[in-house]
Amino acid sequence: MSDRGQPLAERSELSPQFGTLFMRGAVALAVRHVSVRAATIIGTVLLARLLSPSDFGVYAIVVFVIGAFSAIGDVGLGAALIQQRQEPAENQIRVAFTAQFVITLLGALALFLAAPAISRSYGLPSGHQDVFRLLAIVLLIGVLRMPPTLKLERKLAFTAVARAESAYSVVFQGLAVVSAVAGLGALSVVIGALAGTLVSVVLLHLSSPWRPRLSWSTAVVKDLLAFGLPYQGSVILSFVKDAVNPVFIGLLAGTTAVGYVSLATTAVGYTVMLSWILNRLLFPSFARLRHEPERLGRLLQRTIRWNVFAAVGLAVVLLAAPEEWITLLFGERWRPAASLLPWLGVAVPLAAAGSPGLAVMNALRRPDLTLRFTLLWVAMTWILTVPLVSILGWWGYGPANALVQLSAPLFFAALKSLVPVPLARDMATAVAAATAALAFAMLARVALGGNEPMASATGVVVALAGYLAIWLLLQRSTAVQDLGRAWALVTAGYWRGLR
Repeated sequence: MSDRGQPLAERSELSPQFGTLFMRGAVALAVRHVSVRAATIIGTVLLARLLSPSDFGVYAIVVFVIGAFSAIGDVGLGAALIQQRQEPAENQIRVAFTAQFVITLLGALALFLAAPAISRSYGLPSGHQDVFRLLAIVLLIGVLRMPPTLKLERKLAFTAVARAESAYSVVFQGLAVVSAVAGLGALSVVIGALAGTLVSVVLLHLSSPWRPRLSWSTAVVKDLLAFGLPYQGSVILSFVKDAVNPVFIGLLAGTTAVGYVSLATTAVGYTVMLSWILNRLLFPSFARLRHEPERLGRLLQRTIRWNVFAAVGLAVVLLAAPEEWITLLFGERWRPAASLLPWLGVAVPLAAAGSPGLAVMNALRRPDLTLRFTLLWVAMTWILTVPLVSILGWWGYGPANALVQLSAPLFFAALKSLVPVPLARDMATAVAAATAALAFAMLARVALGGNEPMASATGVVVALAGYLAIWLLLQRSTAVQDLGRAWALVTAGYWRGLR
């Protein structure tokens, strides 16, 4: 493409090896997910035990800032290059990199200069300003990941991306834990982030070499932003929604409250692990199928079915004994965080269905819909959280989060207008099975002595067994069909399951 830019593609070509690429990508992302989440879980558990709730709250703030700057700096330019029909021209990549670099540079400079004021606002000791200054450097280095990542994802070469992200997580968490053991407190987190970012940048550039060069073309930027800004706008708004904890709750109740909310949110977040595996794969895969509505609909339906099944099942295990899981994994001082788990668990079904739903909206060139729903969720989160937290304290975040799920019918109605297949039924089936299973678990715990260890363990087993039995009873025929198609795909090496 020339400096003047070319129109983004109206259609993307399907490769005969699409199914094989999809499965290879899924396997690579699954391996990446296991390694990343294993490192993250172990790191989170150890850091929660090594750091005070206040310093753990700083850890949550650091992670939030890294993610927010990554989303804001990209402004969807990378996604626009991934989904266009033609292979991205070198000048396009340079222009996209330049835009992200300039945005991140301005933000990092502001963060560096405002570090003392930020520390005072959270009531932190003066030494914590070094955390935010070092974080500004991490943000700038992270920009170098964008060009090789988009080139690899464009080719569905997720193995190299997975390798770099796995290394980032392992180095980040490992060095953060070592630094915490050495007594560096909150500074240990940003030291780990710096080392992990450097390692991931090196690995990505080894897999897809790219020489950083600055270039600018207003025409190219405008062309890419036509898709990228609405697409990334929903991601940016998601960070605005999530900012309610590190910003509002943190400034109102302190970093200890941020630590409690963050730990509870992290624990419940692990229930949507399958979404984490698939998120990176779904958008490019749905985009390739957008001109084959029947195949797209079947893929979306099966993705939501199994995504929700897995997420709600894990939520059932967690909610069968919330206090026991929190104290067992993180220690007795984190017991207050367990009170949030039932409220946050209400959001799991919509979160599991929402990820593939938003991906298909973007793939069908309707990022405006994802933007509208994300804006709705942002507004509901802030409108409900501010008064409830002001009245109830940080615990009010739980009920506010649960009430946001009242938007689910609107979301599914919009999704069904794009892909006319039954989608809400699978979520309703999982919710019904989970509700009955948790009721059985509660009865079992009461019968065996309430909070005794044996009663808690029995409750977890009864909840999981009940959920699986009820779900399979309601979904037996479709589950057998889906598993048969998946087996055919694995053994044949192409996407036979969607034919």
